[in-house]
Amino acid sequence: MFLSRRAVLSGAAAAPILALLGHGPAHGAEKAALVRIIDGWGQARLTPEAVKVLAEIQGTVYAVEPARLLSGTKTPTVRTEVRAGKLTPNLTEIMGTIVGGVGLRTPKRDNRVQRLSGSVLVARRKGHADLTAKGTAVVNGETVELGPLTTTALDESQVTVEPGKPGKPTTVRVEVPVYATEEMIELFTLYFGTSVVHKGFKVAHATAECRYWPPK
Repeated sequence: MFLSRRAVLSGAAAAPILALLGHGPAHGAEKAALVRIIDGWGQARLTPEAVKVLAEIQGTVYAVEPARLLSGTKTPTVRTEVRAGKLTPNLTEIMGTIVGGVGLRTPKRDNRVQRLSGSVLVARRKGHADLTAKGTAVVNGETVELGPLTTTALDESQVTVEPGKPGKPTTVRVEVPVYATEEMIELFTLYFGTSVVHKGFKVAHATAECRYWPPK
């Protein structure tokens, strides 16, 4: 099915509406097949509150190449590239590998996270959406297991689907806030010796965009 204009979806409604638009199976249908991501990018923009916390610990955020720190943004924003990945067109499952990474330097410590690889599963439960992510990353040269991390932040998300013209790929963009979870706080404490945020603290706004060939 070809859509003549883009669709902008918000919150837990995103998954079922995507199904109705022909970008995945409707409720009760078989699980959608994974399709290959052509290319994409992801970025995290720190909230003003997170910037204040960093100032308190004299922390500096930097990009690990080939990721880059964007210029002209009000708060530090790191953008990375997605080099390989797959997803279901209804966005209930996403797998991928991000190249580059992000680092955080304080007067006492310098830690960097890069080569993030993993999967994200989205499930709708009683009117809201749960997102569960797990995978691996290289932290200071050592591969570590991440997750599973679960959040309901998709209730505040926005999904933009822009189908390409016939013979062109579909573009999808997901925007979601990032809140500190218990798992994230544990990791921060492990590598920095202390935690400066509490559970539920809004750390950043994340945006991801990719192109893929929709199933025929």
